[in-house]
Amino acid sequence: MKRWLGYGLLGLVAYVVFLLSQLPATLLMDSIAQRVPGFAVQDIRGSVFNGAAQGVRLRGAPIESLSWQWRFLPLFLGRVEYQIGMVDPELRVSGNVAVGLDRQLRITDLTGSLPLAKLMALLGYAPLAISGQVHIDTASLHLVATGLPRAATGALRLLGTRITLGRPLELGDFSAEFSTRDQDIVGNVKDQGGPLELTGALTLTPDGRYRFNGQVGIREQSNHELGQALSILGRPGADGKWKLNFTGTLQV
Repeated sequence: MKRWLGYGLLGLVAYVVFLLSQLPATLLMDSIAQRVPGFAVQDIRGSVFNGAAQGVRLRGAPIESLSWQWRFLPLFLGRVEYQIGMVDPELRVSGNVAVGLDRQLRITDLTGSLPLAKLMALLGYAPLAISGQVHIDTASLHLVATGLPRAATGALRLLGTRITLGRPLELGDFSAEFSTRDQDIVGNVKDQGGPLELTGALTLTPDGRYRFNGQVGIREQSNHELGQALSILGRPGADGKWKLNFTGTLQV
């Protein structure tokens, strides 16, 4: 009897999954558009479980193609999870995105590459006077229902950076490794041997406040143009480096 009951429940679950798989992809895209400001698509194909959208825009930034595939097993953990991919001539990003019953968002196995300017636009921030290519190395991010980060792991690399205001100035390559310690997200930032020396630590607290403490310097003192650009930070210390201390609150 118990065996037949198990078979019956399994069949019922399979039937429900089959019915859900027939739902059009427009239902998923409409749901995202209601929850994510500035999200829009032009062409949608497939179903809620497996599909693709063309002509996507997020906060005004274009994404040529967005694809998704539902992952079944996380459902037993109380989460709806998709494997997603975003592709256009400038951007290639993939990872898993899950939403739980607690309305918290979990992004895992995130990898990809995109210009710094495009990343800022997708996040809804004003462009910086610095260009470069951002590489994401198997990162994960946990956001609470309010949109604030609760945990993060992984590494980012910023390659080929340069100041774009006025005459372009090469800065070099940089890396940041993130982890979660005592409820705070901590990122260790350092240069990779380019014209600009940089070391520092970024701390983000659960209430969205952040602080960055570090220092910058010029690797070659003959680089007068870079020294002039850094003069906006004031006078360097006795070691020839400028101290950096920034604090603020994330806007979500």
